Formats: sequence, structure tokens, C-alpha cells
Amino acid sequence: MVGFTEDQMVPVGHSRALHRAIPGSRYAELAAGHFGVFEQADELTRLVKDFLYAE
Repeated sequence: MVGFTEDQMVPVGHSRALHRAIPGSRYAELAAGHFGVFEQADELTRLVKDFLYAE
């Protein structure tokens, strides 16, 4: 799960709470707003790849 610290539509606290509620979940935060997928595309891609290819 990735939270965006500057998101005004979905407060990052909601992402943190969801992460705490899912046993075994992994969590990261990026300094971005609601469109963090575009604002931090390279870093988000790296996080997803690290997750998918983790051993």
C-alpha cells in the first residue's frame, strides 16, 4: 500500500489506518498529492517492482 502525504482527497491517515488493519501488509509513503501516480511515477514504479519481485 502506498500513501501520498499531500493528498487532500484521501488523507494519508486513512492509508495508514488501512495498512494497520491488514495483517502482513507493506506500506510506503510518497510526498505527493492525490495524483501521486503521475507526480511520483518513477518512485511508485520502483516500489511496485520491488514488491512484485521480492523474494
